[in-house]
Order: sequence, then C-alpha cells, then structure tokens
Amino acid sequence: MGRIKILKSVKKNKPDRVGLPEIPVFNNNMELMKLFMKNSLASGTKCFSGGQNINKIVQVHFSTVKNIFAPGFSEIGNMGISENSGVAVLKNIELAIFESPLGVAENGAVWLSEEICGHRIVPFITQHLLVVLSPEHIVENMHEAYRRAPVADAGFGVFVAGPSKTADIEQSLVVGAQGARSLGVLITD
Repeated sequence: MGRIKILKSVKKNKPDRVGLPEIPVFNNNMELMKLFMKNSLASGTKCFSGGQNINKIVQVHFSTVKNIFAPGFSEIGNMGISENSGVAVLKNIELAIFESPLGVAENGAVWLSEEICGHRIVPFITQHLLVVLSPEHIVENMHEAYRRAPVADAGFGVFVAGPSKTADIEQSLVVGAQGARSLGVLITD
C-alpha cells in the first residue's frame, strides 16, 4: 500500500471529535478552613488564625527581621520595590507580606501573582513569606482553584504550599533551597 493510499484511508476512518470531559465539582461538608490549616501545617506552613494581629505576629515571629516588603500593609513594611528593581534591592528582602485572593484546602496552597507581589521573584528570593488569606477565599481543591484563579490575566502566577525544601543534596533536608525558608498564613476573621 502506498503512502497516499494509507493517508487517505486514515483520513476516511478518522473517529469523530470528542469534547473534553467535564471536571466534576467535588463538594463535601468538611470545613474548608480547618482542612486548609491541617494541610498547611503538614507542609511546614505556620498557621495563624482568629483575631491575631498581623503587627503582633511580625513582632513575635519575625523579631530579628529588618527589611520588610509589605504592599498593602504600610504600617509594617519598610521597603519599596518596583518591577524594575534589580538584584541589589530584591536580595535584601527578609520578609514579604501579601494578601492572597485564593487558598486551596486540599493542599494548603495559596495563589500569588506578579500583580500581588510587585515582582515575580519576591516569593522566592525573600527569606520569609507571610500570606494573609480570608476564609471565604478558600476553595476545596485544585479543580476549583483553577476555575477561580485569574491565570489568563496574570503575567505570572504560582500556587505556593509550605516553605521551599529539598532532600536531594547529599540526602539531607535543606529548607529554603529554592525559595522562602518559612511560609506563614494568617487566616483573617
């Protein structure tokens, strides 16, 4: 059978197109905030909730930190950056504080975008990351998160869960190898 004949046969016998499957919404009665906190703690995230004051959290848990980048929290932050800030400025960020519009209960992840962070490198170059999250912004799973995350609008966005860690360097656990050494999430009232 010649090449042309084979291609004509394939074209003639091609199955009909089938649409992508519908992704089901998995609803259950679990309290999303508790599930989020449980899974966040399992990944090494420090969780703060209830009426805890962000200023107090910074004073108690980040008392040795001097350089704080906190857009939206001007009473706490003492650094400013722009998308044009270079390494000389960015490398000095010790604590970055952001408000996330989305948290995922199934894995304790929070969504951060370039728009939120001011510069896409900040969540990875900072020593410590503190994210403020409202309980009504917590969704059950990644299916729902991708429905809600403004992925198409973001130049850059990332789901962050737990502090950066790796165990492939001489079989030793290293925290902060590719990102922040600590991640904290304050779930507001």
